[in-house]
Amino acid sequence: MNYKEYAPDINPLFICPKFLLEEHFEEQALIYLPVDTGMESECSAPSEWNKGWLDLPGVIENRSTSDEMRLRIPGGLAGFKLIWDICEHFNSKNYILTQSANHYHIDISGKEETIRPVMNDSYLNNFIKKELLSWDHVHQITGSAYIFFKKPNTIEIRCGKMTFNYSEMIKDIVRSHYIVKYIYEYSLNKDYYKHEQLIKQKKEFELKASDVIKNRTILIQM
Repeated sequence: MNYKEYAPDINPLFICPKFLLEEHFEEQALIYLPVDTGMESECSAPSEWNKGWLDLPGVIENRSTSDEMRLRIPGGLAGFKLIWDICEHFNSKNYILTQSANHYHIDISGKEETIRPVMNDSYLNNFIKKELLSWDHVHQITGSAYIFFKKPNTIEIRCGKMTFNYSEMIKDIVRSHYIVKYIYEYSLNKDYYKHEQLIKQKKEFELKASDVIKNRTILIQM
């Protein structure tokens, strides 16, 4: 399933989750944010800033400084609502963004030894790079666009758009979780994924060959 099928843009969770009810949206929210997310954003805080500003209800961990927000947030609907509150806070306090990128650490606790053997797999890394290049603001992939195990139990996606616009930020966070879910599923079913890709490539080749035959020009010598 590609990302557009996985997470359609028209979804209340991606627009404004503030007043959504748990009984209606928690199950769906856990699909998109199934685990904790670590967030890092380089920015300049107002002169009166203090760390307690970011001790927002629901924050699991706050290790922020005046020039870098470093928060860990929960999964599920609570995570969506907290990201909304974080964006509201930063916009209301007039933090100044840098020209860096937002970094997202996706928790993989308990899955490390399953993922570790495939972290250098060329097929998997090509998928990650292709997925990141589909993000509107990503135009090239450098060696540090994503990192396995920078922290022992996370995969870090390092090219989130530098923004505190909720709709833009949540899209990057959900897409980061989508990539990490794919990595884990691939680590469990590597041969299946490669087989599926070979079938897809074969079908694409057959379609192209069919088009060539259909559109070929036959020269008749008189």
